[in-house]
Amino acid sequence: MKPLVTSVLAALLTIAWACKERNASSPTTTTTSTTAARSANPVVPATKQVTVALLFTGAGILSGTTLADRVYVVPNFSKENPMHTPLLLAIPDMVVADLTDKREQLQKGQTPGQGDTYLYREIPPGYEIDLPRSGWTLANNPSLSLDESGDNTAAQCPDSTTVKRTSLHWLPRLSTVSQESPYTLKDDFIKSAPSADAVVTRLAIAGGILDVSLTSSQRKFQFTRRNVPAADDVVQTVSSYLRYTFVVDLDANNPVFTLMGHKFGTDGSQASDRFEYGQFKPNGNNRIEISLANLPVEEFFAPRLGAALQHFPLYYKMIDGSPMHTLPIVKGKCPSIAVGAVIECAPVRP
Repeated sequence: MKPLVTSVLAALLTIAWACKERNASSPTTTTTSTTAARSANPVVPATKQVTVALLFTGAGILSGTTLADRVYVVPNFSKENPMHTPLLLAIPDMVVADLTDKREQLQKGQTPGQGDTYLYREIPPGYEIDLPRSGWTLANNPSLSLDESGDNTAAQCPDSTTVKRTSLHWLPRLSTVSQESPYTLKDDFIKSAPSADAVVTRLAIAGGILDVSLTSSQRKFQFTRRNVPAADDVVQTVSSYLRYTFVVDLDANNPVFTLMGHKFGTDGSQASDRFEYGQFKPNGNNRIEISLANLPVEEFFAPRLGAALQHFPLYYKMIDGSPMHTLPIVKGKCPSIAVGAVIECAPVRP
C-alpha cells in the first residue's frame, strides 16, 4: 500500500476511535449513528439510457482496419481552396448550451421556412474528442459493430441482401479507387500530439455502432485517375455521413449530455486542458444527434449537387508518399430512395 494511502487510513481510524469513545458516554448515540448511516449511504440519482449519434460529413478520414484501431481524423483544411470550416451542429430542440449561431439549411428549390434549422458553432482546432469524459463507458458499449460488405465485390450500389446501405464500403477507400497498394496516413495526422495546423480534432472509436448514411439521390461516381476516364475505373455511390452511435447514462431528471475534449498531447486530467464542445438533451425518443461538418460553410447550408466531387483530391494531402489522385465524376445513379441525407461530400478511408 502506498505511504500516502496508509497515512490517510490511519488518520481516519484514529478519528473513528475517538468518536466511538465520546459516543459511549453520550445520550445522543442513536441520533448520531443514524445521521452517520445516512451520510455513508447517499441517495444515488436515478439515471436513464440515452442514445447519442455523432454524424460526420465533409472532409474526414476513418483510419484503422480492425475493431480495435478505428480513429476518425478531421483535417485542418482552413487554408485550402476552397476554405473548409469545421462546424458542430444540432437542431435547436437538442441544444442546451454552447451552440449559439443559428441558420437554416436550404436545399435547391426550398424557400426560407422550408428547410432544417440548426444551432452551431465553429470548432477550434487542437482538441481530441474525449468520450469517456463525456459519459461514454465500456459497460454500456462493450463492443464495436460495423459492416464493410461490398469491399471484396467492388459493389457499385447497395441492395437488400448482400451490401447494406449502412456499410462502410460507401466510404471510398482511397487506395482502392486509386488502384494502388494500401495507403498510410502521414505522421502529422496520427502522432500523439499533432499540430492544430494539421488536425482539427480526432476521435478514437471503441464500442458502439459505426455505419453510414447515403443521400436520397444515391448517385454513382467514376473515380478517374489523372482526370482521364478509363474502362477499369472504380465506380460506386458514396455516403453523406459517417455515423457513430453509442449509449450513455444521464440524470433522469436533467438528462444533459456534455461533449468534452482535451488538448492534443494531454490526457485531460487538468481542467485547463479540457474543452466543452456543447451541451445537448434528448428528443422524445431518448436520442441526441450531433453533426460535425468540415466543408465550406455554404456547402452545408445551401447544398447543391455538382457534376463531380470537386474537393476529393484534397484527401490525398493526408496520405504518405506520392499517391495517385482521383476525381470522382457522376456516372449514373443507384435506385433512389424517398428519404436520405442531402450533403454529397463523403468522408473516406485510406
